[in-house]
This record gives sequence, C-alpha cells and structure tokens, in this order.
Amino acid sequence: MQLTNQQVEALAPDKAAVARAKKLGEPRNWSGLGSSERAIWGECKGSSTYQVRVDLSDLASKCSCPSRQLPCKHTLGLLFLAAQRPKELAAGAEPEWVADWITRRQAAAQAKATKKAQAREGKAPVDAAAQAKRVEKREEKIADGLDQLDRWLSDLVRVGLASVEQSSPGIFEEEARRLVDAQASGLAGWVRRLSTIPLSGSDWPARLLAQLGRIALLTRAYRGLERLDPALQLDVRQQIGWSMGQDEVLAHGDRVRDRWQVIAQEVIDDERLRTQRTWLMGQATGQAALIL
Repeated sequence: MQLTNQQVEALAPDKAAVARAKKLGEPRNWSGLGSSERAIWGECKGSSTYQVRVDLSDLASKCSCPSRQLPCKHTLGLLFLAAQRPKELAAGAEPEWVADWITRRQAAAQAKATKKAQAREGKAPVDAAAQAKRVEKREEKIADGLDQLDRWLSDLVRVGLASVEQSSPGIFEEEARRLVDAQASGLAGWVRRLSTIPLSGSDWPARLLAQLGRIALLTRAYRGLERLDPALQLDVRQQIGWSMGQDEVLAHGDRVRDRWQVIAQEVIDDERLRTQRTWLMGQATGQAALIL
C-alpha cells in the first residue's frame, strides 16, 4: 500500500499535529523500521523509545507513548516517513509486539463480523462476542482510572509527602474507591494499603515514596503489556484486578501437590465489591500460595 502525504494529513487531529509529526518523519528519528503486507512499524527516539505500529488495512495504529491525542505525533511521523521514503521501511518479519497486536485486531474484527452475520440471520450472538465487548468496555474504564491515578500520584508528589500529615486518612480510601469504580480492584488494594505508612516510623516518607514508585511502575507495565512476556503479562493483569479463568490457570499456572495450611486471611468490603485473600503454606514444600 503506497501512502500519500494527503492521506496522512487527513488522519491528523489538527495542523499543529501535522507540523510536529513532519519533524519526526526523518529516518534519523527511528530505529527498527520495517513493513509487511499487513503493517508498518518502527521505534521512535525521544525522551523514551516508543513502539509504533500501523495496520495497513485501515490505518489504525497503536503507540506506546502516553499521549491522549490519536493518532499521536509518533504515529503520524511514521506514516509521513512511509509516504515520503517507503524504501526506509524494508519488508521483513513482524516483531512480536506488532504481530500480537495485528492478530488481536483481526480476531476482534472477525468476532464483530460474525456477530453482524448472525444478526442478519436472526440468530442470537455467540457468548464470545458479547464477552469481547465487555472486556473492551472494561479496558476503557481501567485506562480512564489509570489516567486519574497518574494525576493523583503527580499531585501528591508535587505538593510534597509532608502534606500527607495534614491530610485526612481518607485520601487513600477515596482514590481506592475511584479505582474500584474503574474496575481496577487489585490496584485499589495497592492504594488502600498506603494508608498504613504515614507516621508509622521516622522513615515513613521514604517508604511511602517507594510504594508510590511501585504503583507508578505497575501502571506503566500495564500500559505496555504487549512488550512483556506472557507470564509477566498475566501477573501484571492480576495486580491490576483481572482474574484468571480456569483455562488460563491450567495453561500457565504452577502445579504443586501438598497439604496446605491457612496462615492468614484478609477480607475487604467495598460498596460493590468484596475481596477475600487467603494465604497458604505448603507443609512439605514450604511453597507459599494465595487464593483470591
């Protein structure tokens, strides 16, 4: 597919975005450039290295940058580069982070097409299509929740951790409830446990800052799931609040046979969610386990 500058400009949200993108449409700003019959991709160098991929079937795109503008300047820059210097994007095998994204999009499109076909035939849509829609909506809610959490973390650090001494202990609970509303109950637990740190010892500011950093790292990992190996993806999703289905547990979980002793239990009641954690210890193996 041969792109033109006019096609790229038509995708831009405004003229300012076009100007910024054209500055990035130079080979020196990129590494790992490539193309296939179904996609183009590259890694843009900036304050960080951002992975950009474009589906050539409909010019849909995804970038690992935090910009809320779609398409972002990195995506538009890659498209301008492809339009002006297509030879810079040599044909080759798709990297895993590109192939996985394209495959997921194709699967979603197929599910949508199947649903439409069944609707035309007067048949009820399959459960898988409805489930995919629910997952999509939840992903959107979680993304909004993470954006709000980022602002909350930034404000907390900007004002200074000493301000926590004068604040109501409810500041952590309030943010945790927002995350529960965003269907990120696992992350809500991380935030809720912050309330135990202030004034708990002379070094509490350092411990609080360290824990805030871990939360920020977790949100960043979730936004870049496609760059993680499958096992780590499952761990990150669970920490955010996604539960593993039986098939996933059987496929990816560790199997340990032992006699298990209950060593601790925690029950947290929210307005619309009750979370119970039970910690176990294997009597023979010494293996720790958690039932959530």
